[in-house]
Amino acid sequence: MLSSLPKLLDRTFIIGFFLPALLTTMMVAWTFPSLEILAPLRNLSASDKNLSDLTYIILIVSALAIVLLTTNNLQYRFLEGYLPPISWCTPLLRWQQGRFSRLTSEHDRLQQTKKDNGNTLPPKDWITLGKLKRKLLAQFPLSVETVLPTRFGNTVRAFESYPFRVYGADAVPIWPRLTSVISKEFAAQLDDARTRVDFLVNLTCLGGLVSLAALCRALLGIDWTCDLVSAFRDLPGTREVHASLVGVAVAILAYRWAIIQAAAWGDLVKSAFDCYLPALIKQLGYSIPALWSDRVKFWDDFNHLIVYQQPMATQWPVPPAAATHSEGDSRSGAT
Repeated sequence: MLSSLPKLLDRTFIIGFFLPALLTTMMVAWTFPSLEILAPLRNLSASDKNLSDLTYIILIVSALAIVLLTTNNLQYRFLEGYLPPISWCTPLLRWQQGRFSRLTSEHDRLQQTKKDNGNTLPPKDWITLGKLKRKLLAQFPLSVETVLPTRFGNTVRAFESYPFRVYGADAVPIWPRLTSVISKEFAAQLDDARTRVDFLVNLTCLGGLVSLAALCRALLGIDWTCDLVSAFRDLPGTREVHASLVGVAVAILAYRWAIIQAAAWGDLVKSAFDCYLPALIKQLGYSIPALWSDRVKFWDDFNHLIVYQQPMATQWPVPPAAATHSEGDSRSGAT
């Protein structure tokens, strides 16, 4: 475990986790001046005492960055819409499903028009059809049943669906195996793209938390025993309210930027499946099937092996005489 500690000082950790933790700590120091432990960030003089205090600040920021690292998957699942309270927001889910259905209906209408007109369309409709197809592939998963409540979640699920849509390979369980054959140069590109998304995901979640904490602090500072109009009169001018608004703005901007960066990251993930799936077949000790249909069948068998631990054929492509027998063996003992 100790041998992995130097990785905490690499570029991925610093940009993806340490930097958002530092920005958040500075925001908290400005929002809550009563926190004496963060006072050095509000008075950055070069005295020996402040330099000593800044050492503790660095330790605090580093600890927060490690917390972000360990909760990285949780943050992704939250922003994708798998976890409450977002998963409880049925209107959000219905809105995303409605977007998917409207785009699909318009795409299918143009496809039917093209078919009825002998595979021809006016130039404007050709452009519209291409845009609709690209939007559906880039922003949504395979079907309306798999749509998630958030745009970020649907963008991630769209590139996760790509290998299954094209090759029949289940992306999530196959990805850890695929990374074993990806070149170091391509892996570095993937890490850079993921780091940008990590930075924005952390900034989104931390911005939202700071905003919520500042708003709660502002509400707790209200004198509820007096007239409510008088109590709220000075509230818009308080430091906490300003900080809450800034936190909301940061969270919204970071979230929208995260969607854009997730799409760019997804393009690299899709390229990894395009370029390295054949190498993974060889790495697993199988021959690469010559026919496309056989490759799809191979990945279907491999999906069952990973997910359900069902045995698969020991040789690919399967000889024609043994195909029926192997099919029966590969599904024996299925649950």
